[in-house]
Amino acid sequence: MLNRLFGFEVHSFLHFVGALILVIGLPFNKVLMSIGSIWLVANLLLEGNYKAYWELLKTNVIFVFVAVLFLFHVFGVFYSENSMEALSDVRTKLPLLSIPLGLIAKPLEKKYIRLILGAFLSMLLLTSILNVVSFFVTGGELLGDLRYMSRFGSHIRYGLLISFGAAISLHYVFFEKATFKFKIIGVALFLWFSYYTLLSQVGSATLSYLAVLISSLFIHFSYLNHSWSRKIGAIGLIGVLAGLISVGFSFFGPVEHNLNKTDLDKYSLSGNVYYHDLSNSRMERGSPVFVYIVDEEVQEIWNQRSQMDFSGKDKKGHTLKNTLYRYLTSKGLRKDKEGMLELTDDDILHVENGIASFYQRPGSSWSRLEEFRSELHSYQAGASPDGNSVLQRLEFWNVAFELIKENWLFGVGNGDIIQEMNRYFNISNSNLSSHLWDRPHNQFISFWVAFGIFGLITFLILCSLLFHRVVVDRNWVGFFFVLIMVMSCMTEDTLETQQGVTFVGFFIGFLPFLKT
Repeated sequence: MLNRLFGFEVHSFLHFVGALILVIGLPFNKVLMSIGSIWLVANLLLEGNYKAYWELLKTNVIFVFVAVLFLFHVFGVFYSENSMEALSDVRTKLPLLSIPLGLIAKPLEKKYIRLILGAFLSMLLLTSILNVVSFFVTGGELLGDLRYMSRFGSHIRYGLLISFGAAISLHYVFFEKATFKFKIIGVALFLWFSYYTLLSQVGSATLSYLAVLISSLFIHFSYLNHSWSRKIGAIGLIGVLAGLISVGFSFFGPVEHNLNKTDLDKYSLSGNVYYHDLSNSRMERGSPVFVYIVDEEVQEIWNQRSQMDFSGKDKKGHTLKNTLYRYLTSKGLRKDKEGMLELTDDDILHVENGIASFYQRPGSSWSRLEEFRSELHSYQAGASPDGNSVLQRLEFWNVAFELIKENWLFGVGNGDIIQEMNRYFNISNSNLSSHLWDRPHNQFISFWVAFGIFGLITFLILCSLLFHRVVVDRNWVGFFFVLIMVMSCMTEDTLETQQGVTFVGFFIGFLPFLKT
């Protein structure tokens, strides 16, 4: 319609503007994400070339399954007890349908593709720099609190965007027939996004980043000219992977302790009686925390070295005494006068800031792994999963599967997931505190809980079709996107947030254009 009025292909340009608003808003602002989504569909309605749209949509099998998946959400409203929650879920999922519809019904012109990818990478670079500056300037680095790196939404979803940014950058280095200038930019961006991933320590983003890096190397080896070089490269990479897996099992493996009070010293060097609580399963660096404790000795030295109340809270709101005992244990020290005197001024500052392990102090690249290992060992000994995102997910999945056993065929409806999960948390007598009860945190499981086996199968087929399409087309950037999407859905309810569903919806629609 507007083409005749303005005398040029104005709708193609407006389509580009809508996509540009979306990719700018994706790492930055929810309002821009909403505007971009509405813009794409409104432009189609204004152009009014409905017959051409329909021909493109009906032959795109990926869009067909996206539409079917969305229809499950619509039907779920009618058999959910909490219909308002189900309607809210439909509204959240709308970009999953509307954005691919806009991009598939009216494909973008090729001249706009690099501009859109460039805008996406530029916004990732800008927002990540602002996040890092905020982290160091506002005190997040001293506190070891990574929430200071989440200025533009969920740090988990943002971490996935960073992983995808690293994948696009790596593509320009390895595969794209780009100029030397573009390859240098690609290397710089990849190094920065790698640094950001390491600094932010978001588990799902780190796993996605590693998957991108490893698969990229495998793909790169497949392009080598000589078969012997391909084989050597593949064998070397497999060897490295096997080594990493072996180290991982050793690092996170269970630790057996057969301690009893007769094995432990009874008195400190100052002659005071040690307190040993072997029934407490709290572990740090593979050692029990609540042994070799003399409260009065620890408190005396603490009061000499800190102004914070020994019986109060640290700066993260945790019981300071427990944080101190964990920190001492992580350094292999007893909780007595001699152990306290071994602590440096920096150690005291770390405890005040709520850092519970010497190996989780600011600047430690392994702090997230150390934290997880400590929590895992405690969980294996029967402790509560409270406070650890990975262990909480294990509880979520266990409860969700109990719910699935009784509702495996049709599910409970997308409006009743939370209330039904809460009911099963009660039934299972979970060790997880009630204020931490939540959704399954696995998109595959969530669809099974909500829509039964048919919803799960539909989503699995959609993921399979996406993988098949990108591999057949040798669309390696598209492959990295699908890989990141699927991996995130294994540990997160990726499609339950605006940023997550917009990310998936946009790049499903943009998939053919990723083969640059």
